[in-house]
Amino acid sequence: MNISEVRMTHFPGIFARPALRRALCCLLLAGLVAGCGPRTAPPGPSPLGPAQAVDMTPEARLTYDYLLFQDQKSRLEQLTRLGASMSEAQFEEALQVQERAAQAADRILEREPSPELYVDKASLFFNAEQLPQARQVLSRALDAYPGNRRIVGTLASAYLLENNVESAALLLEEYLLAAPEDHDMRKRLAGVLIDSQEYAKGLDQLNIIPKAERDKTALYLQARAEARLGKRRQAFQTLDRVLKMDPEYYEAWAELAYLRELDNDLPGAVQAYSRLLELGGPEEELRIRLVTLQLKLNSVDAALQTAMNGPTEKAYLLSASSVFLNQGFPAQASAVLDTLAGFEPVPAEFYFYKAVIAFEAEQNTEKALEYLDQVPQGDNRYDEALEFRIQILHGLERPEEVLQLLREGQRAFPDNVGFYQMESEYWLGRSDQARALEALERGLAQRPENPDLLYRYGALLDQNGRRAEGLEVMERIIKSDPQHADALNYIGYTLAEEGRELKRALVLVENALMQEPDNGYILDSLAWVHYQSGRLDKAWEAIQKAVREVSNEATLWEHYGDIAAALGKKVSALEGYRKAIQFGAEDVDAVKAKIEGL
Repeated sequence: MNISEVRMTHFPGIFARPALRRALCCLLLAGLVAGCGPRTAPPGPSPLGPAQAVDMTPEARLTYDYLLFQDQKSRLEQLTRLGASMSEAQFEEALQVQERAAQAADRILEREPSPELYVDKASLFFNAEQLPQARQVLSRALDAYPGNRRIVGTLASAYLLENNVESAALLLEEYLLAAPEDHDMRKRLAGVLIDSQEYAKGLDQLNIIPKAERDKTALYLQARAEARLGKRRQAFQTLDRVLKMDPEYYEAWAELAYLRELDNDLPGAVQAYSRLLELGGPEEELRIRLVTLQLKLNSVDAALQTAMNGPTEKAYLLSASSVFLNQGFPAQASAVLDTLAGFEPVPAEFYFYKAVIAFEAEQNTEKALEYLDQVPQGDNRYDEALEFRIQILHGLERPEEVLQLLREGQRAFPDNVGFYQMESEYWLGRSDQARALEALERGLAQRPENPDLLYRYGALLDQNGRRAEGLEVMERIIKSDPQHADALNYIGYTLAEEGRELKRALVLVENALMQEPDNGYILDSLAWVHYQSGRLDKAWEAIQKAVREVSNEATLWEHYGDIAAALGKKVSALEGYRKAIQFGAEDVDAVKAKIEGL
């Protein structure tokens, strides 16, 4: 088994009681990782009764223990195959069986120690919860048999399953100092290093293996390292050699597909993903990837055929339809969705996505509403359908129906904050600030710590002349969520605007920018903090980035003009003020006065 296979093998926790029945399946896999089969017991009687019931010679006792160990190990493997269906009684039995097997192994090791038996004993504990015990057994084995290949390999596997890559690499390196001709173990070390992003070191290990002796696994690892070291042309050549050796080497095709796509060779990537599909890769994922690439190549018919030839499962069909819709091909998205119409009953998602297509692509609002009306109450998409209907009706200026559906949504889904937010927006559109605040307060009565509701509520308090209360709400948000970019920015900008606590304002805005580094509004806040602090060069640098990200916001352009004017850049200041007026500055007369002041 090569290192890639070992790293992909999963050993779920077995004997930790909370996670036990999720996965009692590790012992067979552990045997594969250990690379050893059961030891053949010497001939002797079947150990059906307790050993203490019969006077046995030491030789007979040894034979008994061999048979007992194999018998209990076999029973443990049978129990682990039950997995999550294991009962509590079977779990208790598994623990007892494991203990008996371990005790039998200990008695044999006292009389007749061997590397194989140490590894066999360790395999009893090869699961996520008991790996430390497995390592303990293997460490003792390594003390007794230094440099034993099987023990080293199994102990390295244990380290890797614990994500202790450094220890696994050191162990393999020590082994190879004494056995430099063991190319399989060297490939394993190279794989460990490459998986841990030590690409140059991994490639160095592979280069020790003579070129004539590098098999497909070594060359595959070599290609991975070359690609990630920027030697992409060499990686392609190496992968070609691998696939000449074995045209069905799945991992090599997967690497080739990834590199072709990275190289923007979309036809090459399509060819590689198609081959992976032929080789039996995960069909849904591969077809979705192929559809995406074929649409980028404008091979719309081929993409539709790829999608329609896939499985008739709801999740896949919805994903495929979404790809077409997001790439701007609503007719094809609709064709894929139509497959769902043959389901019995028709899934609610069919009506929901058909409504999206009718509204966004066909601009047919009545058709969209007809589809949404067919999403049944009680379906897990009903609240989304309700929100969508509200948005459409709002656009059609049918306020009575909007308000009726908002009330229905709040009654049916009291924890869904969207309905309170939408109602608040509804009242704001009618310049009724009091009712807008009241809608948010009803939402907060249901979800008092919801950061989205709190943020809207705090901002609306500020707009209503209750800035101190609004800031208190924002402080409450960042106390529970110190990474909430909007609240951090809001407080930071407000402090800057008021010209106070500028050091704290800078910290808050910089933290917000760490969360959203390309947010033009946060960049504007940063510029304004620097401006208020007298750091004009930094302010100018930040405001230029801000207007690149948000080029149609009057406030940002007015700040641009103010900072440019302070630096004596009159032409830039004039540009900023003119654009502030162009994009609807709140106080046009004040901006005009600034232009005259230049």
